[in-house]
Amino acid sequence: MYIALMILATFIWGLGFVGTRWTFEVYDPYWSHAWRYVIAGLIVSPYVYLKRKEILWVPALSISVLLFAGMLLQTIGIKYTTLAKSGFLTTFYAIFTPLFLGVLYKRTFSLKYWSLVALSMFGMGLLCELQIENFNYGDVFILMSAVLFSLHIIIIEKYANDFSPLVLNGVQSLIMGVLGVMTALIFSGTSSPIYFIPGSDKFNSQVFLGFVILSIFSALVAFSIQIFVQKHIKAHIIGVVFLMEAIFAAGLGYLFFNENLSSIQVAGALLICIALIMLNHLSDEIS
Repeated sequence: MYIALMILATFIWGLGFVGTRWTFEVYDPYWSHAWRYVIAGLIVSPYVYLKRKEILWVPALSISVLLFAGMLLQTIGIKYTTLAKSGFLTTFYAIFTPLFLGVLYKRTFSLKYWSLVALSMFGMGLLCELQIENFNYGDVFILMSAVLFSLHIIIIEKYANDFSPLVLNGVQSLIMGVLGVMTALIFSGTSSPIYFIPGSDKFNSQVFLGFVILSIFSALVAFSIQIFVQKHIKAHIIGVVFLMEAIFAAGLGYLFFNENLSSIQVAGALLICIALIMLNHLSDEIS
C-alpha cells in the first residue's frame, strides 16, 4: 500500500513538470516557484495555526530550506532542458540517497539492492535514449537539485515520526512561500498574481491550471503523502520508488508538449517498472 501511495505522489510530481511549463507562459522560474508555495501556504495556514504547538521549528526549517533550494534549482532547470532529460537527471537521487546514507550514517546495502538501483538507472538511461550529450545550463541545475532532494528524503526519514504529515508539510509550504517571494524579489523584481486570479481582465486559464496542479496537488497532496509514507519505508527504498516520476514526466511531456517518446524510451520505462516490482517483492530482504 505504501509503495502504491508513493507511485501516486510521483505521478503528481510528474504532472508538476507540465504545470510548471504552463506557468512559464507568464512567470519566470523564480515567481513560478514562489507563487506555487504562496498559494499552498495560504490554503494550509489556518490548519498550521491550529496545530502550532506541535511544530518543532528547527527540523521543520531545515527540511523546508532543503526542499526550497532543490525545487528552485529544478524549476530553473526545467526552463532550459526537456521534460524527459529533467526527469532523468532529477532521479539521480536514487543513487545519491544510499551514498549519503552510507557516508552520514554508515549504512550498508545488499548486492540485491544495488543491482535493482543499477537496473532502474539503466532503464533511466534508455528513457533518455542514452543521449546526455549537449549537457547544458539547465541540466546542471537539475543535477544539483537531485543532491538536495536526496538530502531532503534523508532528513524526512529522521524526523517523520516527530510530526503529523499535514503539519510538517503545512509549515514547509509556508516557509517555502516566504523564501520564494524573498528570492524572486531579489533576482526577478516584483510580480502580480493577476494572471491566475479568476475574474481578472488578464486571467490566463492555463497559468491558473498550472498553479492548481503545483500548489494543491504537488505541494500539498504529494509531499504529505511522502511524509506519511516515510514513517513506514526507509529512505533508500523511497529513492528508487521516486524514479517513477521520470516515467510520468516523459510520458506527459509527450502528451502535452509533443516531446519525443521512442520505443527505446518505452523499454527503459518498462525496466524501471520491473525494478520497482522486484524492489517491492524483496523490500524485507534489502531494507
